[in-house]
Amino acid sequence: MGMTLMETKQCKSAVEVQDLSFDAAEKQALAQDWVAISMKQLSAGSYQGRIRQIDFENYRVVVEEQNQTIQKLGSMTDKYCTVSYAHIKEGGIRASEYRPDDNALFLMPGGTAFDVQILGNTEIVYFRFEQDYLMGQAQLLNPSAWAKMPEVPGPFDGVDRKPIEQAVSYLLHQYVAMQDSQSILGSKAIEQELHDLVLLALVSGRHHNNDRKPGLKARRLVASRMDKVKEYIDAAHDANQCPGIIDLCAQLNVSERTLQYSFTKHLGVSPLAYLKIHRLNQVRAQLINPINMSDGVTTIAMRWHFWHMGQFSQDYKKMFNELPSATLKRALS
Repeated sequence: MGMTLMETKQCKSAVEVQDLSFDAAEKQALAQDWVAISMKQLSAGSYQGRIRQIDFENYRVVVEEQNQTIQKLGSMTDKYCTVSYAHIKEGGIRASEYRPDDNALFLMPGGTAFDVQILGNTEIVYFRFEQDYLMGQAQLLNPSAWAKMPEVPGPFDGVDRKPIEQAVSYLLHQYVAMQDSQSILGSKAIEQELHDLVLLALVSGRHHNNDRKPGLKARRLVASRMDKVKEYIDAAHDANQCPGIIDLCAQLNVSERTLQYSFTKHLGVSPLAYLKIHRLNQVRAQLINPINMSDGVTTIAMRWHFWHMGQFSQDYKKMFNELPSATLKRALS
Protein backbone atom coordinates (compact mmCIF):
# COMPACT_ATOMS: atom_id res chain seq x y z
CA MET A 1 0.00 0.00 0.00
CA GLY A 2 1.23 3.50 -0.81
CA MET A 3 -0.43 5.05 2.23
CA THR A 4 0.13 3.13 5.43
CA LEU A 5 -1.44 3.76 8.81
CA MET A 6 1.63 2.94 10.85
CA GLU A 7 -0.03 3.52 14.19
CA THR A 8 -3.26 4.88 15.60
CA LYS A 9 -3.62 5.32 19.35
CA GLN A 10 -6.51 6.45 21.47
CA CYS A 11 -5.13 7.84 24.72
CA LYS A 12 -6.83 8.33 28.05
CA SER A 13 -7.50 11.99 27.22
CA ALA A 14 -9.21 11.00 23.91
CA VAL A 15 -6.19 12.13 21.89
CA GLU A 16 -5.97 10.45 18.49
CA VAL A 17 -2.52 9.91 17.02
CA GLN A 18 -1.73 8.89 13.46
CA ASP A 19 1.53 8.11 11.69
CA LEU A 20 1.07 7.79 7.93
CA SER A 21 3.58 6.99 5.20
CA PHE A 22 3.23 7.59 1.46
CA ASP A 23 4.94 6.55 -1.75
CA ALA A 24 3.42 9.35 -3.87
CA ALA A 25 2.75 13.05 -3.40
CA GLU A 26 -0.79 12.58 -4.69
CA LYS A 27 -1.58 10.12 -1.90
CA GLN A 28 -0.14 12.47 0.69
CA ALA A 29 -2.47 15.20 -0.57
CA LEU A 30 -5.53 12.93 -0.37
CA ALA A 31 -4.80 12.22 3.29
CA GLN A 32 -5.43 15.91 4.08
CA ASP A 33 -9.17 15.75 3.45
CA TRP A 34 -9.97 18.93 5.40
CA VAL A 35 -8.35 21.20 2.79
CA ALA A 36 -8.62 21.45 -1.01
CA ILE A 37 -5.07 20.61 -2.04
CA SER A 38 -3.00 19.11 -4.83
CA MET A 39 0.66 18.17 -4.58
CA LYS A 40 3.19 17.85 -7.40
CA GLN A 41 6.57 16.19 -7.12
CA LEU A 42 9.14 18.54 -8.65
CA SER A 43 12.41 16.67 -8.06
CA ALA A 44 13.28 13.27 -9.50
CA GLY A 45 13.45 10.05 -7.51
CA SER A 46 11.43 7.62 -5.39
CA TYR A 47 8.98 9.37 -3.13
CA GLN A 48 8.87 8.89 0.63
CA GLY A 49 6.44 11.04 2.56
CA ARG A 50 5.23 11.01 6.13
CA ILE A 51 2.53 12.73 8.17
CA ARG A 52 2.36 12.50 11.95
CA GLN A 53 -0.85 13.91 13.34
CA ILE A 54 -2.11 14.49 16.87
CA ASP A 55 -5.69 15.66 17.47
CA PHE A 56 -6.34 17.62 20.63
CA GLU A 57 -9.64 19.09 21.75
CA ASN A 58 -9.16 22.56 20.27
CA TYR A 59 -6.42 22.07 17.68
CA ARG A 60 -4.49 19.56 15.59
CA VAL A 61 -0.71 19.19 15.43
CA VAL A 62 0.64 17.96 12.09
CA VAL A 63 4.27 17.19 11.27
CA GLU A 64 4.76 16.64 7.55
CA GLU A 65 7.88 15.78 5.57
CA GLN A 66 8.98 14.20 2.32
CA ASN A 67 12.30 13.42 0.67
CA GLN A 68 11.47 15.18 -2.62
CA THR A 69 10.81 18.80 -3.52
CA ILE A 70 7.07 19.37 -3.88
CA GLN A 71 4.62 22.09 -4.83
CA LYS A 72 1.39 22.34 -2.83
CA LEU A 73 -1.49 24.21 -4.45
CA GLY A 74 -4.92 24.74 -2.99
CA SER A 75 -7.17 26.82 -0.79
CA MET A 76 -8.15 26.81 2.85
CA THR A 77 -11.77 26.29 3.80
CA ASP A 78 -13.43 29.14 5.67
CA LYS A 79 -13.67 26.96 8.79
CA TYR A 80 -9.96 26.35 9.43
CA CYS A 81 -6.74 28.31 9.60
CA THR A 82 -3.19 27.10 10.26
CA VAL A 83 -0.14 28.41 12.09
CA SER A 84 3.07 26.77 10.88
CA TYR A 85 6.84 26.80 10.75
CA ALA A 86 9.54 24.94 8.85
CA HIS A 87 12.06 22.83 10.69
CA ILE A 88 14.76 22.86 8.03
CA LYS A 89 17.03 19.83 7.81
CA GLU A 90 18.53 20.24 4.36
CA GLY A 91 15.94 22.17 2.41
CA GLY A 92 13.71 25.22 2.71
CA ILE A 93 10.28 26.61 1.97
CA ARG A 94 8.53 29.27 -0.10
CA ALA A 95 4.96 30.12 0.87
CA SER A 96 3.41 32.18 -1.94
CA GLU A 97 5.75 35.21 -2.24
CA TYR A 98 7.26 34.73 1.21
CA ARG A 99 10.32 32.86 2.42
CA PRO A 100 9.69 32.74 6.19
CA ASP A 101 12.59 33.41 8.55
CA ASP A 102 13.84 30.94 11.13
CA ASN A 103 12.15 32.97 13.88
CA ALA A 104 8.76 33.27 12.16
CA LEU A 105 5.37 31.63 12.42
CA PHE A 106 3.32 31.57 9.22
CA LEU A 107 -0.42 32.20 9.37
CA MET A 108 -2.68 30.78 6.66
CA PRO A 109 -6.15 32.31 7.21
CA GLY A 110 -9.33 30.50 6.26
CA GLY A 111 -10.64 31.07 2.75
CA THR A 112 -7.24 31.94 1.26
CA ALA A 113 -5.42 30.31 -1.65
CA PHE A 114 -1.87 29.04 -1.28
CA ASP A 115 1.09 28.04 -3.42
CA VAL A 116 3.80 26.45 -1.30
CA GLN A 117 7.08 24.97 -2.50
CA ILE A 118 8.94 22.76 -0.04
CA LEU A 119 12.40 21.42 -0.73
CA GLY A 120 13.16 17.80 0.07
CA ASN A 121 13.92 16.87 3.69
CA THR A 122 12.21 19.95 5.11
CA GLU A 123 9.93 19.18 8.05
CA ILE A 124 6.81 21.35 8.29
CA VAL A 125 5.01 21.64 11.61
CA TYR A 126 1.58 23.20 11.58
CA PHE A 127 -1.23 23.73 14.03
CA ARG A 128 -4.75 23.65 12.65
CA PHE A 129 -7.37 25.68 14.52
CA GLU A 130 -10.97 26.47 13.79
CA GLN A 131 -10.65 30.09 12.71
CA ASP A 132 -13.40 31.41 14.98
CA TYR A 133 -11.72 29.75 17.95
CA LEU A 134 -8.27 31.16 17.14
CA MET A 135 -9.74 34.64 16.65
CA GLY A 136 -11.49 34.49 20.00
CA GLN A 137 -8.27 33.51 21.77
CA ALA A 138 -6.17 36.11 19.90
CA GLN A 139 -8.65 38.91 20.65
CA LEU A 140 -8.57 37.95 24.31
CA LEU A 141 -4.77 38.21 24.38
CA ASN A 142 -4.30 41.27 22.13
CA PRO A 143 -7.63 42.98 21.30
CA SER A 144 -6.17 45.99 19.47
CA ALA A 145 -4.04 43.96 17.03
CA TRP A 146 -6.65 41.25 16.44
CA ALA A 147 -9.80 43.20 15.72
CA LYS A 148 -10.07 41.06 12.61
CA MET A 149 -8.25 38.16 10.99
CA PRO A 150 -5.52 39.10 8.46
CA GLU A 151 -6.94 38.75 4.96
CA VAL A 152 -3.83 37.31 3.33
CA PRO A 153 -1.30 34.65 4.36
CA GLY A 154 1.91 35.92 5.84
CA PRO A 155 4.66 35.46 8.43
CA PHE A 156 4.70 36.75 11.98
CA ASP A 157 8.33 37.65 12.69
CA GLY A 158 10.28 38.16 15.90
CA VAL A 159 8.91 35.01 17.49
CA ASP A 160 10.81 32.83 19.97
CA ARG A 161 10.04 29.43 18.49
CA LYS A 162 12.38 27.38 20.68
CA PRO A 163 9.81 26.59 23.42
CA ILE A 164 7.29 25.55 20.74
CA GLU A 165 9.82 23.31 19.00
CA GLN A 166 10.78 21.70 22.31
CA ALA A 167 7.14 21.01 23.14
CA VAL A 168 6.51 19.47 19.69
CA SER A 169 9.62 17.30 20.07
CA TYR A 170 8.32 16.07 23.42
CA LEU A 171 4.93 15.32 21.87
CA LEU A 172 6.43 13.25 19.07
CA HIS A 173 8.50 11.30 21.56
CA GLN A 174 5.61 10.66 23.92
CA TYR A 175 2.76 10.03 21.48
CA VAL A 176 4.46 8.43 18.50
CA ALA A 177 7.72 6.81 19.57
CA MET A 178 6.33 5.07 22.65
CA GLN A 179 4.57 1.79 21.96
CA ASP A 180 2.59 1.64 25.20
CA SER A 181 -0.07 4.34 25.36
CA GLN A 182 -0.40 3.74 29.09
CA SER A 183 3.05 5.26 29.57
CA ILE A 184 2.14 8.57 27.93
CA LEU A 185 2.91 11.30 30.40
CA GLY A 186 1.31 14.68 31.02
CA SER A 187 -1.04 14.61 28.02
CA LYS A 188 -3.41 17.32 29.22
CA ALA A 189 -0.59 19.51 30.52
CA ILE A 190 1.43 19.42 27.30
CA GLU A 191 -1.76 19.99 25.28
CA GLN A 192 -2.48 23.19 27.20
CA GLU A 193 1.14 24.36 27.29
CA LEU A 194 1.64 23.96 23.53
CA HIS A 195 -1.71 25.64 22.86
CA ASP A 196 -0.65 28.66 24.93
CA LEU A 197 2.87 28.81 23.50
CA VAL A 198 1.59 28.95 19.91
CA LEU A 199 -1.08 31.58 20.57
CA LEU A 200 1.15 33.79 22.71
CA ALA A 201 3.92 33.67 20.10
CA LEU A 202 1.47 34.48 17.30
CA VAL A 203 -0.06 37.53 18.97
CA SER A 204 3.38 38.85 20.00
CA GLY A 205 4.84 38.54 16.49
CA ARG A 206 5.06 41.26 13.85
CA HIS A 207 2.74 40.53 10.94
CA HIS A 208 4.23 41.41 7.55
CA ASN A 209 1.58 41.78 4.88
CA ASN A 210 3.05 44.84 3.21
CA ASP A 211 5.95 45.71 0.93
CA ARG A 212 8.47 46.88 3.50
CA LYS A 213 10.65 43.77 3.32
CA PRO A 214 13.42 43.94 0.68
CA GLY A 215 12.47 42.16 -2.52
CA LEU A 216 8.93 41.34 -1.37
CA LYS A 217 7.26 43.56 -3.97
CA ALA A 218 9.19 41.88 -6.80
CA ARG A 219 8.41 38.39 -5.42
CA ARG A 220 4.74 39.34 -5.13
CA LEU A 221 4.71 40.36 -8.80
CA VAL A 222 6.28 37.04 -9.80
CA ALA A 223 3.79 35.13 -7.60
CA SER A 224 0.86 36.95 -9.22
CA ARG A 225 2.24 36.13 -12.65
CA MET A 226 2.61 32.46 -11.70
CA ASP A 227 -0.97 32.35 -10.42
CA LYS A 228 -2.10 33.36 -13.91
CA VAL A 229 0.18 30.71 -15.43
CA LYS A 230 -1.37 27.96 -13.30
CA GLU A 231 -4.90 29.08 -14.16
CA TYR A 232 -4.08 29.12 -17.86
CA ILE A 233 -2.37 25.70 -17.82
CA ASP A 234 -5.33 24.12 -16.00
CA ALA A 235 -7.85 25.73 -18.37
CA ALA A 236 -5.85 24.63 -21.42
CA HIS A 237 -5.69 21.03 -20.25
CA ASP A 238 -9.39 21.05 -19.42
CA ALA A 239 -9.93 22.04 -23.06
CA ASN A 240 -7.68 19.15 -24.17
CA GLN A 241 -4.90 21.52 -25.22
CA CYS A 242 -1.20 21.27 -24.49
CA PRO A 243 0.21 24.77 -23.88
CA GLY A 244 3.79 25.60 -24.77
CA ILE A 245 6.25 28.39 -24.06
CA ILE A 246 4.89 30.70 -26.78
CA ASP A 247 1.34 30.20 -25.44
CA LEU A 248 2.45 31.20 -21.95
CA CYS A 249 4.28 34.29 -23.20
CA ALA A 250 1.24 35.35 -25.19
CA GLN A 251 -1.15 34.74 -22.31
CA LEU A 252 0.96 36.77 -19.88
CA ASN A 253 2.14 39.32 -22.45
CA VAL A 254 5.74 38.86 -21.35
CA SER A 255 8.97 38.01 -23.12
CA GLU A 256 10.50 34.54 -23.06
CA ARG A 257 13.27 35.91 -20.83
CA THR A 258 10.76 37.26 -18.29
CA LEU A 259 8.91 33.95 -18.35
CA GLN A 260 12.15 32.05 -17.70
CA TYR A 261 13.01 34.39 -14.84
CA SER A 262 9.56 34.00 -13.25
CA PHE A 263 9.65 30.20 -13.28
CA THR A 264 13.23 30.00 -12.04
CA LYS A 265 12.60 32.53 -9.27
CA HIS A 266 9.32 31.00 -8.14
CA LEU A 267 9.83 27.27 -8.69
CA GLY A 268 13.52 26.75 -9.39
CA VAL A 269 12.84 25.12 -12.77
CA SER A 270 12.46 26.33 -16.34
CA PRO A 271 8.95 26.71 -17.83
CA LEU A 272 9.64 23.88 -20.30
CA ALA A 273 10.69 21.55 -17.48
CA TYR A 274 7.69 22.53 -15.38
CA LEU A 275 5.22 21.85 -18.19
CA LYS A 276 6.58 18.32 -18.54
CA ILE A 277 6.73 17.77 -14.76
CA HIS A 278 3.12 18.95 -14.47
CA ARG A 279 1.92 16.49 -17.12
CA LEU A 280 3.94 13.63 -15.62
CA ASN A 281 2.35 14.31 -12.24
CA GLN A 282 -1.11 14.32 -13.82
CA VAL A 283 -0.41 10.97 -15.46
CA ARG A 284 0.81 9.57 -12.15
CA ALA A 285 -2.31 10.79 -10.35
CA GLN A 286 -4.53 9.00 -12.90
CA LEU A 287 -2.42 5.84 -12.79
CA ILE A 288 -2.84 5.80 -9.00
CA ASN A 289 -6.59 6.50 -9.28
CA PRO A 290 -7.71 5.49 -12.81
CA ILE A 291 -10.81 7.25 -14.13
CA ASN A 292 -11.77 4.04 -15.93
CA MET A 293 -10.42 0.73 -14.67
CA SER A 294 -9.95 -0.38 -18.28
CA ASP A 295 -7.59 2.52 -19.09
CA GLY A 296 -4.04 1.41 -19.77
CA VAL A 297 -0.79 3.33 -19.54
CA THR A 298 -0.91 4.40 -23.19
CA THR A 299 -4.46 5.77 -22.93
CA ILE A 300 -3.66 7.81 -19.84
CA ALA A 301 -0.32 9.05 -21.20
CA MET A 302 -1.88 10.18 -24.48
CA ARG A 303 -4.65 11.94 -22.54
CA TRP A 304 -1.85 14.15 -21.21
CA HIS A 305 -0.28 14.68 -24.62
CA PHE A 306 2.58 12.20 -24.46
CA TRP A 307 2.77 10.62 -27.89
CA HIS A 308 6.20 8.92 -27.90
CA MET A 309 5.61 6.04 -25.47
CA GLY A 310 9.26 5.02 -25.25
CA GLN A 311 10.39 8.52 -24.34
CA PHE A 312 7.43 8.91 -21.97
CA SER A 313 8.36 5.73 -20.09
CA GLN A 314 11.95 6.93 -19.75
CA ASP A 315 10.85 10.37 -18.51
CA TYR A 316 8.38 8.82 -16.06
CA LYS A 317 10.93 6.41 -14.63
CA LYS A 318 13.50 9.19 -14.29
CA MET A 319 10.97 11.31 -12.42
CA PHE A 320 9.42 8.69 -10.13
CA ASN A 321 12.00 5.88 -10.16
CA GLU A 322 9.54 3.31 -11.49
CA LEU A 323 7.87 2.47 -14.79
CA PRO A 324 4.30 3.73 -15.31
CA SER A 325 3.15 0.13 -15.70
CA ALA A 326 4.40 -0.59 -12.17
CA THR A 327 2.38 2.33 -10.76
CA LEU A 328 -0.80 1.14 -12.48
CA LYS A 329 -0.25 -2.50 -11.49
CA ARG A 330 0.10 -1.52 -7.83
CA ALA A 331 -3.06 0.60 -8.02
CA LEU A 332 -5.08 -2.26 -9.51
CA SER A 333 -3.77 -4.95 -7.15
